[in-house]
Amino acid sequence: MASQIDAASMDMGANLIREGIFDRWVQGMNSPPIGWEIITGVWGTDAIGDATQKRKGLYSLKMPNTAVAAEVKSSEMVVEEGEIYRLGA
Repeated sequence: MASQIDAASMDMGANLIREGIFDRWVQGMNSPPIGWEIITGVWGTDAIGDATQKRKGLYSLKMPNTAVAAEVKSSEMVVEEGEIYRLGA
């Protein structure tokens, strides 16, 4: 029998993705923000900063429907034992 998780009663903790709000851009919107890199695809075409749909901060990551399966990667982050983290998509 599968159990259900009551998301409303969970302590969501800190955001696990470092620089997850996409607010720090060194070279403007023409390259990934600080702490991010594009592995597959082209920044500005296959992965872009989006100011219209965001949870926190000024921008979010948008991956338009292109022929390329874009892949982006964030910097490594420290995860401490016993802490609760939140990962959003």
